[in-house]
Amino acid sequence: MNSCRSILSCVLATAWVFFARPLCAQTDHFNLDFEQSGTGCPPQWRTLISNSDDAAVVLDTAVRKEGKQALLLRAGKTNDPDNDYVCAFSLLPGDFAGNEAAWSLYAKAAFPEKSSATAVFVAIGNSGEILAHQTEDIRMSADWKAYHCILPVDTARIKSFKVILTLNGPGSLWVDDIKCNIDGVPIDMARHREQLPAERDTAFTYGSGIEVLPVNAFTLRSYTKLGMLWGFLKYHHPSVVTGKLNWDAELFRILPGMQVQGTDEEVNQYLEAWVDRLGGGFPKMTERTLKKKDIKMYPDYGYLFDTGFLSPSLRRKLTVLKDCDRTGNQYYVDIDGNAIMNHENPFYSKHDFPDAGTRLLALFRYWNFILYYFPYRYLMTEDWNKNLMASLPEFLNARNANDYTTACLKLVAKIEDGHAQVDRSIPLLANPGTKVVALETQFVDDTLVVSAPYPAEGEASINRGDIITAIAGVATDTLINRYAALRSASNRSALRYYLLAGNESPFRTSKDAIALTIRDRSGYLKTVFAAAGKQAPPGKAPEEAIRLLQDSLVYVYAGSLKNYDIDILRTTYATMRGLIIDLRCYPAYYLVHDLCKWLKKEESVFAQMARPYPKQPGLFCFWPLANGVRNKDYYRGKIVVLVNEATQSQAEFTAMALQTVPGCTVVGTRTAGADGDYSAIVLPGNIRTGISGIGYYYPDRSETQKAGLKIDRVVRPTIKGISAGTDEVLDYAIRLFKK
Repeated sequence: MNSCRSILSCVLATAWVFFARPLCAQTDHFNLDFEQSGTGCPPQWRTLISNSDDAAVVLDTAVRKEGKQALLLRAGKTNDPDNDYVCAFSLLPGDFAGNEAAWSLYAKAAFPEKSSATAVFVAIGNSGEILAHQTEDIRMSADWKAYHCILPVDTARIKSFKVILTLNGPGSLWVDDIKCNIDGVPIDMARHREQLPAERDTAFTYGSGIEVLPVNAFTLRSYTKLGMLWGFLKYHHPSVVTGKLNWDAELFRILPGMQVQGTDEEVNQYLEAWVDRLGGGFPKMTERTLKKKDIKMYPDYGYLFDTGFLSPSLRRKLTVLKDCDRTGNQYYVDIDGNAIMNHENPFYSKHDFPDAGTRLLALFRYWNFILYYFPYRYLMTEDWNKNLMASLPEFLNARNANDYTTACLKLVAKIEDGHAQVDRSIPLLANPGTKVVALETQFVDDTLVVSAPYPAEGEASINRGDIITAIAGVATDTLINRYAALRSASNRSALRYYLLAGNESPFRTSKDAIALTIRDRSGYLKTVFAAAGKQAPPGKAPEEAIRLLQDSLVYVYAGSLKNYDIDILRTTYATMRGLIIDLRCYPAYYLVHDLCKWLKKEESVFAQMARPYPKQPGLFCFWPLANGVRNKDYYRGKIVVLVNEATQSQAEFTAMALQTVPGCTVVGTRTAGADGDYSAIVLPGNIRTGISGIGYYYPDRSETQKAGLKIDRVVRPTIKGISAGTDEVLDYAIRLFKK
């Protein structure tokens, strides 16, 4: 059902609202057996119900598995069968000492064929992020059926568990006798891990309490010093990295004193006294054994060590801290290949508009995250050090949630990384709305071209190959440039792709129609009012994973290819003279090793990755990656790989692996240039974003970020080809086998 992902997002957004308080005591009863009764929603449970008639979540005493009653989710006639739902969810503590959480429940259901029901079990991290989840599809049954799953218990990272029960469409779902055992012990009796001092410091759980911070030349200099120093100490000072101090709270405690300092010298003295109070005398870091040739990027500490920025005595103290020992994982970041941010309070509120002190924290948090853990920091167009002060006025002067969100979007866009999406609609239009024009389009450079006929008559008709020059009176090139300021992208090709693919598509509206300025194939310019509705354009039908083309050629669509399809390729198509592997999509299965075991004759390095060095924040080191095995039965045919701007992340990584197959030819256009394991972070207001957390390079260490992959034959779709409904890139690949 289309609603499943949105339900999960909505429910998870409530995690900090209901669990920002200290976790429940061991004697709490979580009402997993529904034996507690209350008015309306059962105690310990909450509900989400979309627009449907006769929908409810109630306790049923007539139908039950154990005890006196069970939970019933029911819905009658729905207004939108594909998107209407009834949902009940419960949030439980997850900070247990143990290794696994075993969940079970009993359910029965009655609903028509188009309806469905699920039980989702989620492990939520200290920053509100999803660490693990499992979905159980509940089948129609007149009898009670048992459902089971196991989630890991990471004692350092899990804050809570969530159980989400959902009925999509009309029908009835009964659930009873939910159980959770932590290493065999019932959850209400399981032992909680000991909380660190930083976790026990809850004085500023909901914000700083500072509503206004002055903005002038002096305060901007002062906040810049504070932000750079605060971030440095967050990742370097032993008292912070070991969880002895809640570093968000410490920022809020020092801010009032910053406002009474009158000169730069007084600010420097105030900051040095703050550092002194944190303590010292820490052991020095052991000499690193890294070779210079294996270091990709050295740390950048902003202006902290520049003469005149801070006092000489404070700079000396920071030098000692820079070189002190930080063995093991830190409280705010784990290094598991890439950086995994931890214990970041989202400061969630229903208005999503943090106070001034918390907005300042948002800027400091993100700026330092990029400074120390973004592997492509050196590729940014703008000087990241200058961006801290430059961004301060927009964050501090924000008047409402929209202003604040826009400030966050602009900041994230400056890192120019396709992985840096933000889970907020980009306010390109005053009111994007929920309706959409069901029109299929694609860009040819900056020209927006209709790629499928639009069902209308006469002057309202829109044909394949027509060019859209303006949407709602705004020229398409203007829309692209507005979007570029608010959406991070590694290159312009990817940016245009995101514009059409995202929820902020210019074809979305709150009205019944959008005015489109069209230039048809004869050059005639007209305005068409295209109807908007709830249904998005249908797009292409799902591709088959494997399709036999002409002349013993096999077409492989990575977006549908599963692990068992690789065995089919190896057994059924091994003698075919050519493979065309389409990576103009996101792979449905991780192909890097399993597919290349068959395609390659022997093992070889296909990439170099730059990973953060745990002991020294900001330092990134190369590490080679190999795939393939010695294989006398390797595939002996020719391989062609298709790529374009939709080829991103794992798709780019897969293409790099395939490029080490002798004779492989890559055909298409520039890829998204965003490769690297995803590192997520949450900003105040529960704004979630992330970055490419590992740098990926070719074996010769040449770039893939921003530049995209190396392409052997550049083949660009043309307006003529789109008008004819042909796939020019695939056609070119087929012709290669005929030469």
